[in-house]
Amino acid sequence: MVLLAAYTALLSRLSGQEDIIVGSPIAGRPHKDLEPILGMFVNTLALRTRPEGGKPFAQFLQEVRETALEAYEHQDYPFEELVDKLGVTRDMSRNPLFDAMLVVQNTEQQTLELDDIQLQPTGVSHHVSKFDITLQASEGDEQIHLQFEYSTSLFQKATIKQWTYHLTNLLSHIVKNPNTLLNNIDILTHEERNKLLNEFNRGQENEHKVQTIDQLFEKQAALTPNAPALVSRENTLTYQELDEWSNGIAWALRDRGVKPDTPVGIMMHRSFSMIAAILGVWKAGGCYVPIDPEYPAERKRYILGDSRTKLLITLPAADQEALEDFEGEIFAIENAETYDGSPLPQVSRPQHLAYIIYTSGTTGQPKGVMVEHKGIANTLQWRRNAYALNETDTVLQLFSFSFDGFLTSMFTPLLSGAKTVLPDENEAKDILSIKHDLSHHRITHMIIVPVLYRALLDVIQPEDAKTLRVVTLAGEAADRELIDRSMAICPNTELANEYGPTENSVATTAMRHMERQKSVCIGRPIDNTEVLILNGDQLQPIGVAGELCIAGTGLARGYVNLPELTAKTFVQHPFQPEKRMYRTGDAARWMADGTIDYLGRMDDQVKIRGHRVETKEIESVIRRINGVKEAVVLARETAPAQTELCAYIVAEQDFNTEMLRAELKKQLPLYMMPAFIQTLDSLPLSPNGKLDRRALPEPAFNQVRTFHAPNSEMEQKLADIWGEVLGAEKIGIDDSFFELGGDSIKALQVSARLHRIGKQMSVKDLFSHPTIKELAAYIRDSDTSASQAPVEGEVQWSPVQKWFLSQDIKEKHYFNQSVMLHRSTSIQEVALRKTLKAITIHHDALRMVFTQSEQGKWVQYNRPVSHSDDALYSLQIINLKGSEVNEYESLIKHHVRDIQQNIDLEKGPLLQAGLFRTDDGDFLFLTAHHFIVDGVSWRVLLEDLATGYRQAVNGEDIDLPPKTSSFKAYTEKLADYTESRQLMKQLAYWREAEEYQTEALPFDQMDAQTANERKRDTVSFSLNTKETEALLKRVNSTYNTDTQDMLLASVILALRDWTKQSAVKLSLESHGREDVLDGIDVSRTVGWFTAIYPLFVKLDSDLTDKDQEEYLVHVLKTTKDTLRRVPDKGFGYGVLKYLTPPEKTDLDFTGTADISFNYLGQFENSRTTEAPDENTFSFSPLGTGEDISTSWNREQTLDISAMAAEGKMTVNMTYETSRFQHKTIAQLCENCHHYLLKLIDHCLNKTETEKTISDFDDHELTEDALQEIADMLSFH
Repeated sequence: MVLLAAYTALLSRLSGQEDIIVGSPIAGRPHKDLEPILGMFVNTLALRTRPEGGKPFAQFLQEVRETALEAYEHQDYPFEELVDKLGVTRDMSRNPLFDAMLVVQNTEQQTLELDDIQLQPTGVSHHVSKFDITLQASEGDEQIHLQFEYSTSLFQKATIKQWTYHLTNLLSHIVKNPNTLLNNIDILTHEERNKLLNEFNRGQENEHKVQTIDQLFEKQAALTPNAPALVSRENTLTYQELDEWSNGIAWALRDRGVKPDTPVGIMMHRSFSMIAAILGVWKAGGCYVPIDPEYPAERKRYILGDSRTKLLITLPAADQEALEDFEGEIFAIENAETYDGSPLPQVSRPQHLAYIIYTSGTTGQPKGVMVEHKGIANTLQWRRNAYALNETDTVLQLFSFSFDGFLTSMFTPLLSGAKTVLPDENEAKDILSIKHDLSHHRITHMIIVPVLYRALLDVIQPEDAKTLRVVTLAGEAADRELIDRSMAICPNTELANEYGPTENSVATTAMRHMERQKSVCIGRPIDNTEVLILNGDQLQPIGVAGELCIAGTGLARGYVNLPELTAKTFVQHPFQPEKRMYRTGDAARWMADGTIDYLGRMDDQVKIRGHRVETKEIESVIRRINGVKEAVVLARETAPAQTELCAYIVAEQDFNTEMLRAELKKQLPLYMMPAFIQTLDSLPLSPNGKLDRRALPEPAFNQVRTFHAPNSEMEQKLADIWGEVLGAEKIGIDDSFFELGGDSIKALQVSARLHRIGKQMSVKDLFSHPTIKELAAYIRDSDTSASQAPVEGEVQWSPVQKWFLSQDIKEKHYFNQSVMLHRSTSIQEVALRKTLKAITIHHDALRMVFTQSEQGKWVQYNRPVSHSDDALYSLQIINLKGSEVNEYESLIKHHVRDIQQNIDLEKGPLLQAGLFRTDDGDFLFLTAHHFIVDGVSWRVLLEDLATGYRQAVNGEDIDLPPKTSSFKAYTEKLADYTESRQLMKQLAYWREAEEYQTEALPFDQMDAQTANERKRDTVSFSLNTKETEALLKRVNSTYNTDTQDMLLASVILALRDWTKQSAVKLSLESHGREDVLDGIDVSRTVGWFTAIYPLFVKLDSDLTDKDQEEYLVHVLKTTKDTLRRVPDKGFGYGVLKYLTPPEKTDLDFTGTADISFNYLGQFENSRTTEAPDENTFSFSPLGTGEDISTSWNREQTLDISAMAAEGKMTVNMTYETSRFQHKTIAQLCENCHHYLLKLIDHCLNKTETEKTISDFDDHELTEDALQEIADMLSFH
């Protein structure tokens, strides 16, 4: 019985189980009468013991004795019948009730003699083990002989040999101290203890100089000041620039009272500003508290309040919704620009806090982990040395800054002199963007979560990763399949694995060169880190699972405002009382070579895509939602290496799970959202009344759905791909990707599979359009695909925006473009609001806002789509029914003027609408600040307004055409173009255009009064529908002209009559959407792209007194050919003037022309039907009022514009009344009208097409020479 107790106690320590069943044979001869009888009486007893660690051995021995005696009383009960009675499922690979056997041989060994033959027993070797392990004990020579028989397929000989020492030590201990608690019995040998405490923890010998992170960074910046520190797309920030920028931020924070251990919140998207802010907080002495802008408002508020943060760094246009009740100071990072970049005196020390990161908590709220500089600095210095990073390396940073892996992936390279590539939020999650970055930036090292790396391997080729030296996997467990795939695709890339909780400064252990290892493990402890694997406070033997515990430099200070939890998890070191130790709750075991095998969690905590998640926090949030009675959340493996959260709820009748999802999105980060929500009548319970988690059903992956089959080839391809990724069958076009079990990682897998067939999508496309029916329209060819993901963050300036900022206008907020629409029937408010919201979400530039710092610097920022509807657009509804026509027209104009004048550039929204209800139908006024729209934009917007409104009225989801390249992408690409060779070739042309000066216009009044300088008036004319149709469609084939050529020629003819000058210089506007920038398509992008450039037209003065028709043709041809010679239709002029560094151009921009011309193009009604439709939007003659403030002191004294709308071409001439009399411009307008009709008539009557100079490639060809060639060859 003592052996049985000792054996089961040992098995308990080795297995971590406290319910042990051991088999033991019994002779089966309970009566003396049976002893002399030959036969097989042996039976097997199943002895169940409970060697719980808190029991004294003597107590446990008594329990074992009682169990054994009771078993002996029933030894006659056949073992096979017992198995049948229990109904145990038979498995041929193992025994039915137990895998361990105890055999005690207590028969006396006697010497037998037969005549001259002496018989002695001899050992018999068995080559097959009947059980996993059997302990055989036999008595002899006043000794007990112990022998293990084991399965060689399960155990190595060295392991069993070590167990023999453990059993011997255990027996020795209980003999001396029988009342020792089972957990406290020391079974280790001296040699093994030395290995566990010293040999396996040799990293403690490597000392690093104790410094703060900012000190380490400043030291590196001094060594490599001009080396690139950060790269984002094509933007670069050097170490010196980052150092000085962060110094300025630190000075500003010091002035606001930041000192050591002061928490400073940072709520910013991935950007250079974010990195400078973090360094600035450290240099000021504080600790930063990362707050992901994508977090729900409630989570943001909790983190700010719990951490007692009183100062929050953000961008000027950051989401203010979560900050409404924030009592502290909100500090816009631009405000630090007034501070110099000189170094600050050091105030923080290594023992001060570096950051507080919030992780999932069991109480229903996240918990803040306080990490000190010395801890994270130790990790970073170890990584720098271990990976030998230096200034020749380029590191790709992919982690969110609210995730602790961000610290190691960002600041290891910054302390090494390496270059860090910082993609934005969307790019960091897009495997195709990551693939591009690998090759484009020649990445040498990156840290990535295994699940994302697995998706990346689906799309990259060996040539994409030819510079990739090391890939470090972190955040969750890796597997052999992933390692093998990596080796197949990236054979020259080292694969490393890092493990570590937030509570120990990110990294605790590391395994290098996993591709060379037979098993997948988490490696060895890093420098100055000690790992203990314990059972209670006892060291677990090599190979035996226990709780992974950590001691050393990296330990966090504890949890914010949670002293009890801190005391429970950060405990006294059991072997060095002067030290602390952290209990991770992770199960692991030492391997014989000193590496650690990670076995998973010991509690309900799980890892979801690298994020640590406490399921109890999610359960707590769910239970607080009205209608939910009970909730439990589990992590289920839905596919190989793919774990998802599944929520099981008991709710009131008719409870809506979609409402539950909506509520959860308000309170939980996306990674904590359950992929599956299943409603149960009740939660299953075990016999003792506890929740039986094993009895919870598998998630309903393939629940019954209404099936709508794919209708197109693309829909079918998507259905096939979804089926592969989701493991679902018969997917219909209306099925939601996420209701089928999809998530962000599976969305990446969809993207990867699309890439294989030459197609592409953005991951956010799938989030925004989760059904195949919606998504199919957003799939594009891989090479030309534009991301459909919402754009957010700071946006660079376009040339025309820089031009606007240079203008003399006091009311910069009052510079709009507008339309007034009419509809004979009532406009539905709900449908209109839905449409306006869809448009502002779809067209990113409509969400932009503009702020100006105290120093006058302007910044434009693209807001995220997560804002409230009021922040996306403004809609005023005014009921004017019952008013007469004159009365309501006057009231509408009054309201329109108010809307126009009250746009707020900083707060937004910059798209404003007014809906006026009258007895004659509804008028819809739309206005937007010119900063975000142009003429082409309005055509796109009006098309989408008509489409979206029609879909909304019909109860359909609004499905707008796919976006082209974003305005943000356009301006970023433009930055590359500013000094390109392509642009520099245009310098000679623009230098000539700038240097030529024409005579002044014949002003009626030379000395204008100051009070009237800004007053302007407009004179107009319109072509009738027949004349307009001819101008737009029938005349241009005559000379291969376009509508702008005809309009501008008529203007030049009228100007020639007025000024008597043979040369005209104008300022022209074009749409600016030229196909100049590689990979950029802005054909359907909303934004201000206008190109403004000078045009110099020189006429032949000898023709002015000759035949008028010949002169008309000469002016038309000259106008056309002059326009065709303009490089890229003027696109480059504004770039040279406003974006290219002046020293690169050597251009003297002398001033602008007195006259501007702008052809705005054609604007048609929202729908074209054969018969009038009362449901269409049409342009209203009511007008839009004054779009632009009279405080604008315009560069031109005369502005000429033309636009086709409602089937009529209208030309407007707006002039300064202080310079010109009305009759002068009226005459000019009349002459222009006359010449335009003449040109139309001439072209209509000419039957053959005639070529002009610009139709040929020879730039030296003149008009006279061309005419001679034509006459000679008799062709036109």
